[in-house]
This record gives sequence, C-alpha cells and structure tokens, in this order.
Amino acid sequence: MIIAYALYVRHLAGDSDKARAMFSYNPTSLAGHAVGALVVELVFARVSPASLRWNWGLAMAVLIVLRTGLAWHLARHEAETPEALEVQRRVWIAGTLASAALWGWAAWSFLPYGGALQQIALILVVYTFCVASIPILAPQFALYLAFNGLVYLPAIARVALQEGAAGLPTAFVMAVAVAMTLLLGRNYRDAFERVSRLRWQG
Repeated sequence: MIIAYALYVRHLAGDSDKARAMFSYNPTSLAGHAVGALVVELVFARVSPASLRWNWGLAMAVLIVLRTGLAWHLARHEAETPEALEVQRRVWIAGTLASAALWGWAAWSFLPYGGALQQIALILVVYTFCVASIPILAPQFALYLAFNGLVYLPAIARVALQEGAAGLPTAFVMAVAVAMTLLLGRNYRDAFERVSRLRWQG
C-alpha cells in the first residue's frame, strides 16, 4: 500500500512538472504564433484571396487573444490541487491543438497561391513550429505527435499534390525532415523523464 501510494505521488509530481513546463513557455509561444501569422499575412497579401486572409487571420487573432487570457490566468492562479491542474492542462491543450489546426489550415489553403518565395516562407514558418514545440510538448509525447500532425501533414499533402515534377520529391524531403524532428522530440521526452525521476528519487 505504501509503495503504491508513493508511486501515485510520483506520477502526480511528474504530471505537475510536465504541465508547469508547458505553461512556462506561454509568452514565447504566443509571441511566435503572432509573428508567424503576421509573416503569412504579409507574404501572401498580394497573391491570395482577401477572404482567405481575413478568415484565417481573424480566426488566429481570436485564438491568440483567448490563449493570452488563459496564460494570464495561469500565471496568476496556480493550481493548488491535482484536479485543478488537470483542468488547466486540458484547457491549455485544447488551445494548443486549435493553434495547430489553424497552421494546418494555413499550409493547405495558402500553398497553392504565390510563387516559390511565398511557398518556401510558409513551409519554413510551419516547420519552425514543429521544431520549437520540442521543449514545450515533447514531454507529453502523444500531444507532441498530434500537434505536429495537425501542423505539418497538411503542408506535406498539399506539396505532394502540386503539379510538376518537384511536388513528390519535395514532399518526401519534408517528411524526412519532420521524421527527424519527431526523433529529437522523443529523445527530449526521454531525457525529461530521466531528470524528473532523478529529482523525485533524490
């Protein structure tokens, strides 16, 4: 019974570490989303339909405002029980996955417009979020996989469907790049868990 209780306490402590690690990146993460959205809007300003830019831009702006409000709340009202922390974590995850879906929407919808410059800029913006999410999401690896899938798979699919000889080879290179990123994320997850175990064993 004592051993089981000790394991339960350690499990809760590990979840608490992961949640608070995610929350600590809120200012940087939200600033990145805002800058990325601005880049997309500027790069595609003259080459994509105004309705697409307005709809996507408005959806992203609303989500950033809502997530900023959540970040402000989390910074000033730290959860005092595991149950309260779990509620905060679930709401935060919902906002994160919504952001990922919006970036997937951007990749799928904007890539057919513009030339190579616009397409490369969008792919770089989207891939940057895959890399930048490693320290934020990799400790919760299922969430990390879901985020990257929502963000990057639409970009790979859209590139693969493009006309011309470069579509499929480019999509393959993108797939290899994201696969390597996922391996880095898994390694980060393993390292995080080792450090967390050492902390609570000590």
